[in-house]
Amino acid sequence: MDSARFLRDCWQQKPLLIPAEAEFTNPLEPEELAGLALEPGVEARLVRRHGSDWQQDPGPLREDSFDGDEPWTLLVQRVDHYVPAVAALRRWVSFLPGWRLDDVMVSYATDGGGVGPHYDSYDVFLVQGQGQRRWQLGQRCDSSSPLRDNPDLRILEDFEESASYLLNPGDILYVPPGLAHWGTSVGTGMTYSIGFRAPRLSDMLSRWVDELLPGVDSELLYADPKPLAGGRPGELTDTAIASAREQLKALLIRDSTNADWFGELVTETGVEAADNEGVPLPARVYLDPAARLAWRASGAGVTVYANGLAIPFAAGSELLAALCRGDSIEAADSDANREILNTLWEMGCLLQASND
Repeated sequence: MDSARFLRDCWQQKPLLIPAEAEFTNPLEPEELAGLALEPGVEARLVRRHGSDWQQDPGPLREDSFDGDEPWTLLVQRVDHYVPAVAALRRWVSFLPGWRLDDVMVSYATDGGGVGPHYDSYDVFLVQGQGQRRWQLGQRCDSSSPLRDNPDLRILEDFEESASYLLNPGDILYVPPGLAHWGTSVGTGMTYSIGFRAPRLSDMLSRWVDELLPGVDSELLYADPKPLAGGRPGELTDTAIASAREQLKALLIRDSTNADWFGELVTETGVEAADNEGVPLPARVYLDPAARLAWRASGAGVTVYANGLAIPFAAGSELLAALCRGDSIEAADSDANREILNTLWEMGCLLQASND
């Protein structure tokens, strides 16, 4: 697809069907996905369809979880963390900010299976891997949209179809946040969902204030507006409230160049990384799909944000861009690069790559 046109016309605005331009090789077999769902620590769930209703069975799953005649869907989160061939799908969307990418969820469904009409708060690329799935798109939704009495699945009470697409292997459907959608498997099939999450504004505000508070002089006090107008006894005037807001606003924008709070926030991960301290750096490495990595260039060098930490370096933007793109890197490239790679390796953000 034309990435520039997509970003201008579709990203977070409207859906887009991207037909397959070549034969698609499914990177994962259904049996492998089912095996992952049985492993402890892997987030998986099974959704069964009962007529016009759906029921979710949370993991850990068992082998007999897949028994039954009713349509069902198996969903497994973060499959890209476990299967390199699935992680390779992330390269298709490498033109988007890597720190926004959440994971690749994989679903397998029997004929008629699905999770019902719903909406997501994140952008998603739905890649058909095997078989066919029909996607119906609906209305715009938000937190006020009525839901059925099923908090686990968040199924919409109403669904107003606006478009319908039948996806074949290799087809991709982009769905922006807040747009209702409903996928139903036609026969058995697999779908790969590449999801992009955004940080909550409430979390951003909290982190920004936490960053600023230590630098605020405790002797700074609220200053009355000038000239101070008289009023009725005890009245809290609109002018006083407006003055308080302006003084707080001045504090918030006083240090607008510091971005570490944001870089640390968007690269935080709940996945425990390996501790490679004292383990020699391999000759060739690549970014672990479970790691979160971002970077910011500045006049003094580059700041790396890795798994919630901010680390300054003298240089390395080209190396970091290559890692975020998914390239494998020769560790002995340069002293500056080796310093960054050593740090990321010890933090458990890198994996050993084959020398083939």
